[in-house]
Amino acid sequence: MIKMKYVISIAAILLIATSPVSASSGGLDVKVGYSYIDHDGNESVDQASYNYYEGIGVSMENAKMSFDNGILVRSNLRNINLDNRNLYFNISKPGLFGAKVRSNKYRRIYDFDGNIETKRDLTSADIWFHPFRQLKLFGGGDFNYVSGETGELFSSSFGSLARHVDYERQKYSMGGLYKYQGRMIRGEYGTSKFKDKIDETKDQTRDLVRVIAMTPAPEFDWLILSGTYQHFKTEYDDTGFELKSDTYKGSLWADISNQFAANYIIYFNRAGSDSDFVESDNLSHSIYLKYKHSTRLGALAGYQNSINDDYEDAVKTNAYFLECWGSPTDKLSLRAKYGFRADEIDEGQRLLGDEDRNRFKVSAKYRAAEKSSLKLSFESRKRKNEQLESENDYMRFNFAGTHNLTDLGLVSIGYSFSDGKYTNRTQIFEYDSHQLHAGLNSHPYENFTLGAMAIYYRYRKDLDTEGSDLRFTGAYDFMGGNRIELVYNVFNFDDFLFRDQYYTANIVEINIIKSFNY
Repeated sequence: MIKMKYVISIAAILLIATSPVSASSGGLDVKVGYSYIDHDGNESVDQASYNYYEGIGVSMENAKMSFDNGILVRSNLRNINLDNRNLYFNISKPGLFGAKVRSNKYRRIYDFDGNIETKRDLTSADIWFHPFRQLKLFGGGDFNYVSGETGELFSSSFGSLARHVDYERQKYSMGGLYKYQGRMIRGEYGTSKFKDKIDETKDQTRDLVRVIAMTPAPEFDWLILSGTYQHFKTEYDDTGFELKSDTYKGSLWADISNQFAANYIIYFNRAGSDSDFVESDNLSHSIYLKYKHSTRLGALAGYQNSINDDYEDAVKTNAYFLECWGSPTDKLSLRAKYGFRADEIDEGQRLLGDEDRNRFKVSAKYRAAEKSSLKLSFESRKRKNEQLESENDYMRFNFAGTHNLTDLGLVSIGYSFSDGKYTNRTQIFEYDSHQLHAGLNSHPYENFTLGAMAIYYRYRKDLDTEGSDLRFTGAYDFMGGNRIELVYNVFNFDDFLFRDQYYTANIVEINIIKSFNY
């Protein structure tokens, strides 16, 4: 399968490279660059620089082509020759067929010197076509390969304990979708395999069958009926042990009037294994009422009652939801949400006991054409458990804005503040965080463009960490369709509670780009 990914990548590159002969319109950027990395400290603490590699990189980006016969091609192939490649290719003819391939390779580092790491290789492919207008057939696959060593991030012993990993996941699916006069039926079958090359007892095979149907009620077009059935099974190859789950879902949507609508949903799931005498049941009923007054004002209210029952123990849940939105002007929109959920033991017991949760959020957005924008939001979450004597309070405030300066460029700025407190029988944990970002993308001037971005974050109280990411860019366009680009990144991280939890990196990228338009 790894060889297949290279074949697909090469085929995509050849198609893009030779397409200008027959394409009626399109474009393509060919980029060759070099990355230089100078870093110091613990390589496992700063995720921002995990996937940077030093060396020469070749990319073919922003490819778009349309042909006289209606075929469209899009592609973005980044760092084709490096271990952090990110490839995307899509070809389609609207209403007739389509296919797309994605391939992404990245790593995760676990120790100070960067010697303990895992490499992950993900590839997915999807294809679809219409034998006739009402019917769509589709299929695809996902392939995930992981190899290398992982470290114990919170080990109590001195240093990191490496553990070798080498496994792969393969998933295949196929199905069909049929639509006719407001009616729809979709069927899908999927199978996947997990293979551990170190421990064969972990090998698994999974199967999924899903059917979804929707139709207006006879003689009542304002009533929409829909239903879903899903069967899921996992089997361990070594022992034959099986886990299985069957899910049923029904829905009734009613357009009561131009302003009012209602939706009722019933959900039932039964899960268990071939070695259990008792299976776990989940049943819920939900109802939602929606009000909409033109495009200026609306509201949505919902209630859900559910029960989880495994014969000896049963937990009942009541949940409420309310959302309101409005637009006083074309430039301003407001939104508010509130949710409450209460879990109560009806029979038997469970480790968590009774629990209450609630969440509240308000937000506002302002946009003045392409000149400026502003977003504000505030949210609060609370979770309380009487049996554990625990309580978690959390709040967050966000601000983000942009403004287009005529003589300079697009300026953006944002700030986020979070505060939380967790308590239980024996301890209290408090935290707060500050995150600030600012950026500038200049307008072109004498074929020059400049950019700058800065991100700063600080976590305090029971935590004590600080970090910043800086990015500076400059580009010069010359000789029609040619560009030279310079990118400078600076990453810093410090955990003031541990001497070895620090990291700093300076990464310089120089790219030469040739743009083709036809």
